[in-house]
Amino acid sequence: MNERKYSFSDYLSIILKWKKFFFIVLLVIGIITAGITLLLPNKYKATTTFMIPASKDFGLGGLGSLLSGQSSALEIGTRLLGVTSTNEDMIMGFMKSKAVIDKIAKKYDLWNYYEVQDSIYEDLFKRFDNDLMIDANEYGFIDVSVVNKNPDVASKISEDFVKLADSLNVYFNLQQARNFREFVEKRYTETLAALKSAEENYYEFQKEYGAYDIPEQIKALIEASSQMEAQLVQQELLLTGIQRKLGTKSPQYIEQKNQLIELKKQLKKIYNGKSEDDFLISIHKIPELQLKYIRLYRDLEIQNKTLQFVYPIVEQARIDEQKNMPTILVIDKAYVPGKKYSPKRSFIVLGVGFFAFWIVVAMIFRGEKLLTIENPKNLVEEKERKFYLKLASIFNVQR
Repeated sequence: MNERKYSFSDYLSIILKWKKFFFIVLLVIGIITAGITLLLPNKYKATTTFMIPASKDFGLGGLGSLLSGQSSALEIGTRLLGVTSTNEDMIMGFMKSKAVIDKIAKKYDLWNYYEVQDSIYEDLFKRFDNDLMIDANEYGFIDVSVVNKNPDVASKISEDFVKLADSLNVYFNLQQARNFREFVEKRYTETLAALKSAEENYYEFQKEYGAYDIPEQIKALIEASSQMEAQLVQQELLLTGIQRKLGTKSPQYIEQKNQLIELKKQLKKIYNGKSEDDFLISIHKIPELQLKYIRLYRDLEIQNKTLQFVYPIVEQARIDEQKNMPTILVIDKAYVPGKKYSPKRSFIVLGVGFFAFWIVVAMIFRGEKLLTIENPKNLVEEKERKFYLKLASIFNVQR
């Protein structure tokens, strides 16, 4: 026996048979949905837009500017673009941190707003995270948006997020500057002590042996080696600064470390007389007394050049430690929104209505099929059939 194939008109006629049920159910669902959406409170969205000023000093304050141009090895700041003293990930991390959210929650009583117990931070963060949006926009700026039932509160929270993140970043930078200042001050103190010792040794030698003259070749050797020794200090200071700010696994640290290793190799060649420069001679080929004088003179030159470099670094580090400048530039402050952000009642009603439409259609087709069955296969079909018989009776569905 061939099963009958239903056409579109057949399905349409079934729906028309149940039209009273169809329209009444959809109308009731629509009214209930609309009523529920009217009970939902309006929420408002406020947005603060800011940018992070670009910097090429690796977060080392004035160290980057002091080092730039000193030697080709120290010009990595201009080659490694994209490294800034403040990066977007760090700022976003501050905004999502417990320290910032906790201050916001206490100031604006978000515990009661979200009806969360004071001890359960995870629930508060989860609820608040749904009302907090931090994203980069198409212009490269960062938008901090906050949704709240009170438009004025939404505006204030959005601005406070930026202020708190900026204050944390300033504090972080000051801590970095303090640590670096302590490091360079220690290096400065060591250089002063070494210079004093070199001066005393040089004086004692001249006092014992009188004035001493050395060939131009040796002076060139001393000048080259002392210059490279001072440059070595530069590289070490920069490497330490990069390590403290970016870590030992950063590409900048690895490149700078490789440059430092190469500089040490070049310096070793000079001392061993293996340099490619023909006018330099090996220190080991110099007479003993002259060698002693050269070493004293070289140490004096090295410490002088090192001091000339380290002193301005110390001063700059002290200045950087006192800086308390904002690291974020606000482009647009959050204005108090006048239009609601949510709930979007029309979309909710349409969405529920669309879903209910197909549910009701499925019920109609199921009911039509069961009403044509005389002998149900099981207890479930029998109960379903009784239910649809009642519906057909209530809505006057012709059988």
